[in-house]
Amino acid sequence: MAHGTPSTLDEMPEYLRLVRGGRPPSDELVAEMRENYGAIGGRSPLTEITEAQADALRARIGPEIPVAVGMRNWRPFIKDALAQLAAAGVTRVIGIPMAPQFSTLSVQKYMDAATAALPAGVAFEPVRSFHAHPMLLQAFAEELYEPDRLKKPELGLIPVTQVESYHGMIFGTWSKEVPPLTEFLGDMGWYLDTLVARTPGGAEMLGTPQVWEVDANWKFAVDNFTGDPFHLPTAHGSIYQLGLLPPDPMAGNNGYAIDAGNGHQLLLSTAAEEKMQYYGLPPEVRVHMEQDADPVRRELIKNSFFNVGTVFPNLSFLQIEIKSQLDSPPTAFLNFRLWEPIGPTKTRVWSWVMVDKEMSAEFKKRSYVTYVRTFGPSGIYEQDDMENWEECTRVNSGKVAQSHDLHHGMGLHGKPSTDYTGRGTAWWGTFTEHTALAYYREWKKWIDQPAPWAGE
Repeated sequence: MAHGTPSTLDEMPEYLRLVRGGRPPSDELVAEMRENYGAIGGRSPLTEITEAQADALRARIGPEIPVAVGMRNWRPFIKDALAQLAAAGVTRVIGIPMAPQFSTLSVQKYMDAATAALPAGVAFEPVRSFHAHPMLLQAFAEELYEPDRLKKPELGLIPVTQVESYHGMIFGTWSKEVPPLTEFLGDMGWYLDTLVARTPGGAEMLGTPQVWEVDANWKFAVDNFTGDPFHLPTAHGSIYQLGLLPPDPMAGNNGYAIDAGNGHQLLLSTAAEEKMQYYGLPPEVRVHMEQDADPVRRELIKNSFFNVGTVFPNLSFLQIEIKSQLDSPPTAFLNFRLWEPIGPTKTRVWSWVMVDKEMSAEFKKRSYVTYVRTFGPSGIYEQDDMENWEECTRVNSGKVAQSHDLHHGMGLHGKPSTDYTGRGTAWWGTFTEHTALAYYREWKKWIDQPAPWAGE
């Protein structure tokens, strides 16, 4: 089935009348269409192409199955083709449009014309579309490439050569040479266990991932989650003024900045009071964390209030207890984020809320609501951060800004802590750029070296 086209320019008025649903065309329209057809030799090859396609189909399926050509707006009409098939004893007709994509202005009208003219006792089954059929795509490829130029078995998606699970979190890589996941995570795995493996049931994702985009380089986000707690009093000043954060701007400095190796970084804030211990999590989770088989980790997390960091290079996490409104108590939530680069100054954010399976349904709901109100795409903290990242990107792209150096020296006079008992290298005081610089040193190594994991 196809649209149909006149055989000669003299047939144009009648053809246009049919196209217009019975309304006669103006002399101007007839003249215009005759001129257009004259530009291509006086007639369209549509009918011949359709007939050739029918001949090819006959040759393919054999003479036992009759094939007929029907046009909506010219001879041979769809109604005549159906009558021809019915006269040959056909009781089931499959209608194939010449247009592979469905359209209400073309294919649907062919189907309507066939349905309206369907002889008694004949069933009609239309093919609505076939634009994505592999054989059609292959035919297009054969038209566009010389023989043996396109070898599809040798092409396709780049295979993920290594896939591993870490307590239900799936990690993959395209490289066959990188070390196994547990080796790559190194000491960071010791800390991740306090987030996704602290209860017998483990963690699960709550709801679906939230996805949004920000006009900033993805390392802006990593930097924020790797070593930037000191931005809170200024970047989120209005939240301080509302009383949703402690009034002392130095309160966030109490804790450890930790380089867990291999580019992995995190900040552990010290709990100021007992109710803030174990990340402020509910009793049904604390009871399991109190039984951690590792006594060093058990004591460390007992005295920790929040945990924020990044699994190199672009998977960040935030475990925190926080207030989402003035008249509600603070609630803990765990948020994982993947920063997907989609351009030099554009990042797609994939954000998941994770909960322990042992948590009550009521606490899971509170946890999710708190995340949405604070660090979800419309959250009060997230809105501040997105605006800052985008504005910093815009300003730093300017000629004046690029003529000056940025200062990255906060807290660098501090020495690694000698009394820290956890894994990795730790500095007391989270207001420092030790972890951010450690991250960028690892990033530079991956840029400069062919096998950075080999320690060259």
